[in-house]
Amino acid sequence: MDDGLKQRLVGAIVLVALAVIFLPQLFDQETPYQVVKVPIPQPPASVVEPAYIEQQRQRVAERQTELVSKELASNKSEENELQDNTQPTVEEQVPVELITDDRDIVVDENNTAQHAEEKTDTIETDTQQTILPSLDQQGVPVTWTLQLATFGNRANADKLLRELRAAGYKAYSKQVATGQKSLTRVYVGPSLSKDSVIQQQQSIAKRWSLSGLVMRFKP
Repeated sequence: MDDGLKQRLVGAIVLVALAVIFLPQLFDQETPYQVVKVPIPQPPASVVEPAYIEQQRQRVAERQTELVSKELASNKSEENELQDNTQPTVEEQVPVELITDDRDIVVDENNTAQHAEEKTDTIETDTQQTILPSLDQQGVPVTWTLQLATFGNRANADKLLRELRAAGYKAYSKQVATGQKSLTRVYVGPSLSKDSVIQQQQSIAKRWSLSGLVMRFKP
């Protein structure tokens, strides 16, 4: 083999060796890159105009004033209604024998003192006879009461009791058990005079549309 060929082979081997050594290093190097920073603008703060704020305040103030006015009007209406319920009319006033007798005691100025004394003595005797209770066969005083209504709801019974008492009636209630349900009965009385209870029955029927039942009072 001549020297020229040997030199070519040696040169080729050297080139191959250099390629094997340096080529991997060239491919393994990281590709440089540039980081680009883009600033993100902040959202603009919401701007509330002073005129809008003042308008909202005025609306709130007007709304509060309206609510207070309605509340005052409602309270006034309830007070007027309560006064109307608590002031009995002439038709609702129950005549009582004792009151009637007391009115008869008033003596006219033109009458003599002797006539007034005689009239007073007569009235006192009638009053004593009126308030004396009658007795039954067992010697128990006979008194009368007015059974008005029976309610399954206790609240309705209490409401009627308040209205009756506000109108000047002696009202009370009793609990009655019927099976598994408890009922509430409302009464007016008792009174020694059955006629007085009947008059109360008529007055109550005009106002509350409750006829009721006149019956003997049993404690």
